[in-house]
Amino acid sequence: MSEKEALELFSWHAFKNSCPDQGYLEVSNKVVSYCGGLPLALELLGSLLIKRSMVEWESQLEELGRYPDENIVNRLRISFDGLRRSEKAIFLDISCFFIGKDKDNVAKRLDQCGFSATIGISVLRERCLITVEQNKLNMHDLLREMARVIVSEKSLGHPGKWSRLWNRQEAAEVLRNKSGTEEVEGLALNFPDPWHQIIMPSFSTEAFANMKKLRFLHLKHVQLNGEYKHLPKELIWLCWKRCLLESIPDDFFDQPRLVVLDMQWSKLVQVWEGCKLLERLKILNLNHSVFLIKSPDFSQVPNLEELILENCWSLSEIHPSIGQLQKLSLVNLKACERLSSLPRDFYKLKSVETLLLTGCFEFSEVHEDLGEMKSLRILEAEFTAIRQIPSSTVRLKNLTYLSLKGVKLAHDAIPHDLGSLISLQVLDLQENDFHTLPSLSGFTKLETLSLNYCFNLRTIPNLPTNLKFLYADDCPALETMPNFSEMSNMTELKVSDSPKLTEVPGLDKSLNFMTLIDMRHCTNLTADFVKNILQGWTSCGFGGVLLSGNFVPDWFEFVNHSHTVSFDIPPNDGRTFEGLTLCFLIKPVLGGKIGITVINNTKRTKLQAYIGSSMYGNTPILLDGQLLWQGQLSNDKLKLQSGDKVEVKLSVNSYCTPLIRTMVNLVWNKPMKENTHDLDKASYVFEQHPARFYEKSSDNSEPSNDYDLSHHIEPQTHSENLSVLFQPQGSAVNDRGNQIADPMEEDFLTRLSQSHHWKPQGPAVSDRGYQISDPMDEDLRTCLSLSIHHWKPQAPAVCDSGDQISDPMDEDPLTRLSLSLDYSSSTCSGNIQPDTLVSWPLPFGDSETMRVE
Repeated sequence: MSEKEALELFSWHAFKNSCPDQGYLEVSNKVVSYCGGLPLALELLGSLLIKRSMVEWESQLEELGRYPDENIVNRLRISFDGLRRSEKAIFLDISCFFIGKDKDNVAKRLDQCGFSATIGISVLRERCLITVEQNKLNMHDLLREMARVIVSEKSLGHPGKWSRLWNRQEAAEVLRNKSGTEEVEGLALNFPDPWHQIIMPSFSTEAFANMKKLRFLHLKHVQLNGEYKHLPKELIWLCWKRCLLESIPDDFFDQPRLVVLDMQWSKLVQVWEGCKLLERLKILNLNHSVFLIKSPDFSQVPNLEELILENCWSLSEIHPSIGQLQKLSLVNLKACERLSSLPRDFYKLKSVETLLLTGCFEFSEVHEDLGEMKSLRILEAEFTAIRQIPSSTVRLKNLTYLSLKGVKLAHDAIPHDLGSLISLQVLDLQENDFHTLPSLSGFTKLETLSLNYCFNLRTIPNLPTNLKFLYADDCPALETMPNFSEMSNMTELKVSDSPKLTEVPGLDKSLNFMTLIDMRHCTNLTADFVKNILQGWTSCGFGGVLLSGNFVPDWFEFVNHSHTVSFDIPPNDGRTFEGLTLCFLIKPVLGGKIGITVINNTKRTKLQAYIGSSMYGNTPILLDGQLLWQGQLSNDKLKLQSGDKVEVKLSVNSYCTPLIRTMVNLVWNKPMKENTHDLDKASYVFEQHPARFYEKSSDNSEPSNDYDLSHHIEPQTHSENLSVLFQPQGSAVNDRGNQIADPMEEDFLTRLSQSHHWKPQGPAVSDRGYQISDPMDEDLRTCLSLSIHHWKPQAPAVCDSGDQISDPMDEDPLTRLSLSLDYSSSTCSGNIQPDTLVSWPLPFGDSETMRVE
């Protein structure tokens, strides 16, 4: 980057401003010069020098001067040298073992090493030594290289003397040669899955005998032979995946400091025999140990906090001693298919916060003592054999998340006073058999209620006014909805595929607070209700109203029976321009993805958004009827002004989904509530579950798919932003000689298609001689594109020199033409190179790449 840009970047990190503080300009320029324009170095040194005195600045400059001829790694090391001892250890551990791992899990485990990892990770982030994206730890490649150089530089060529071993070849060499020393603190040895190799690599336990300070050991697809007494006594974290042992041998348990025992995908039949002392053990993870029949005896594991037995399909018994674990907070028994119950003493534990039973198909008994679990916050029991909610459940005053999806609850299986769960935020009752629910108005903190696929549900009772998300899709018997006039917090309402529903009373009173209303395939909605909703919709949260049917709004100012509407922003005349109301009708197709582009041709800017990566699934099947979508865009983001020439383009990236109509209204002096995410970036993604727009990051990486129990129930997927490349060689003119499109405009073809004076030399015909487009068609390009594989010109295409470059008998002459078109004469010209890639725009904004032979 330039010197000016480098100084500005450095200043933002060193002074929290775009320029240096008074008196620091000269010394700042020296630091910037040392960094050589590398953004990472500028960020690191700026973060290191923030709030430092001039004396400290001069000292750091002197340090930089010691490496005049060295590479940038040595200069970056200055930032590492300024860390405390524990912060250095955390940084080296992350660089060698934990890149891409969950921040909270890593912090919890490093805390057991006495590092105060939560604070240490925050310091590393402030110094720009690590980043956290979607709660995953990451760092720049140069910093990772620097860290590994620091680890190895003291004993080059002797990995047995390094503090950390992360490379498979070097770690295997140390174990094979038994050359490890007491310098080794962490070792990771991961081999590929066993079907990639004939024999699992095997090493002697004696290889660990001299690693007296080993605290972290991670093995995968590795077999250990010998006596386990050789394992270091300082071991804190043992992760041994794909272990072949059927039971942990007795001599293993002399591990006084072991905190984490992670043996996922093991062949354990029993964890250990009898009662074994692991006094400091806090986490036991046996996920996917599919041969495990019963849990171990927990009598001598008094400090256990997390028990993870997910996907232990053969597990049928939990030892009664689990009731003695007074510090147990997480119990994950998901997909333990043969487990039918838990010991009664388990329900007396006051420490358990999370209980996960989803997929325990035979689990049928929940004891009435469940109400004694005072700390329980999350109870997930989806697809179990539970048919009755215990009445004591209402005493769980700290419960925030309750999911009983797919357990076939009847209407009398739900306690009438369930609404007394005063802390509940998410209630998931999808796929159940009840036809009504008890009053829910007592849920004073409930934010999300999901009732999808409750096929017998007829009535939804009064709802708490704090509810934000109501999902009741595919409830074909649903007839009656509660009054929404006071639902001022409601953000999303989804009641699609409810054909008996005629209206939602009072919904028009809550519209200003909502970002999504999805009532697709609610075919009996009254015309007055639909009209009131569409005319009253004022939210600009990039959500919208989704409806099915033949209702066509008649109050829109700009209407086109195509995918593009063009208009000018008129003078304000004392009014305030607030934004645009958009509406379109399409013939829906499964797998369709709707794109919205607002182009300001005056300022040459645009805003892009997509509605749904896959609104109706992935199968291209034409549906009956039509889909109506209406939403609003705030001028706070559009930045439109009087006199601006604007285009609104709708594109459906699907299999020839026809756009029936595009409509736009200008909104003046009308309050528009901005009630979702910040929309400063150029591309946004609207999703169905939960249905919102999400901002794409500057590097086009997708938003987080992390499952957040506190907000939503269903996972999210996201679409990609597609681009269309087209560069014409000259202007297009109409039959009067006037220029109608500029080759520099962003969508040259669209401008042509909207001009009724543009005429080609003749119609296009199919290979059977039938005319497939008329030169008088409003949108010849769209018509041609829909029939691209059978279009035959009536004469060859020629280049500027007169040579023929495509033959009318070619199966697809369009693929042999470049994207340089001269519309002034309506003939194609180009300069084709053999075996090159051509990007050709498809009917609704996607692009298809093909090879020209």
